[in-house]
Amino acid sequence: MNILIRTIGIYIILTILVGCKKDTGISKVAEAGMTYNNALPKPVITAISPSKGTIYGAVKITGSGFSTVVNGNIVRFNGIPATVNSFTSTEIVATVPANASTGNITVLSNDFTATSPAPFKILKYVPNGKLAINLDGLTEVAISKTGVIYGVIKRADKFAQIIKYTNGASTVIFNNAPEFKDQLNYFEHEYKGLLVSQAGEVYFASNYINNRSVNGTITRTVLQSHIVKINTAGQASLVAGADAGAVDGNGANARFRNIEAMAMDAAGNIYVSDFGNSRLRKVTPSADVTTLPAAVKIKRLAISAGGDLYFHDNNKVYSVNAATRRVSVIAGPYANGLGNMLFDAEGNLLVNQRTSILVINKANFGSEVKLPAITFAIAVDADRKLLTFTSKGVTRYALTE
Repeated sequence: MNILIRTIGIYIILTILVGCKKDTGISKVAEAGMTYNNALPKPVITAISPSKGTIYGAVKITGSGFSTVVNGNIVRFNGIPATVNSFTSTEIVATVPANASTGNITVLSNDFTATSPAPFKILKYVPNGKLAINLDGLTEVAISKTGVIYGVIKRADKFAQIIKYTNGASTVIFNNAPEFKDQLNYFEHEYKGLLVSQAGEVYFASNYINNRSVNGTITRTVLQSHIVKINTAGQASLVAGADAGAVDGNGANARFRNIEAMAMDAAGNIYVSDFGNSRLRKVTPSADVTTLPAAVKIKRLAISAGGDLYFHDNNKVYSVNAATRRVSVIAGPYANGLGNMLFDAEGNLLVNQRTSILVINKANFGSEVKLPAITFAIAVDADRKLLTFTSKGVTRYALTE
């Protein structure tokens, strides 16, 4: 019995001694003539995409040996630390930091540094001239893929117009005059949701409104809401809508109440802010109107290249996933309100804040770019130039290295 106990004790002691000799922190250990290689991999960057872009844009870094531990990768753009949005052992997505300049991207992982095979070039919006456009009464703008600018005009005399701007000259392509019973009771048209399809067709909503003043209090009643299309030959036709209401259906059988904004996806579907009913509606190319599950008063809409819908209610910015239809708040609240919104060539969502532009990248990381003047509309033209519309005119900004 004593021999057995002594044997077990010796075995335990030997086991402890052998365990103490094994290395858990050093990469290489010589043990009984054997070499154990537990070294962590060195990171390697094989590609970056895109190779150039604006600050706050998202960049995909492809390679191998990246850390899979939270905060295990430190990414720098020409020495400036960046926010890591997602990571695997072979791919990192990072946000271009505000103070970045053109230079190499580096990734520090596992105590080793990898450098991009080529520098990442920073693009900046630089003033690139002005456009000679009469902005009196301009409320909305849209630009075709060929660079033609269209605008909604609401004149002081209550005339509503759709204007086409070409070569510095403007042409009225659609209009409605007000109808006055007297100064306290009149009818007018308000145009909203101006957009241009890939084929060059112009779409807008026309709300027919009765304005009445009783004992000094003005009431506005929306009587009709239509969606109108103007084809490339200049001919106007009804897409959907009639008297105000809340009914799904085809074409003139559908009912809206005060359309506020519209956006079109790549398939030609139009998403409509039915503001008076607090609904989001969808109009197919064949004019079938349905209601989507988003009960909110939407002020502006935009659709990403991937089909995700974005909107704001003048306070917060929301996203609607194209696959799941899940609605998420991605920015806000903003006490001073928000203006129109659109996507730039890099896939960033630009939201007009009138004195600045809110830039939200593909990872939903947002920052602001200050503007030199109060801006009531922004747009991106066919040459990827940003246009800002102010009371003093239109300024074109070019993306340059």
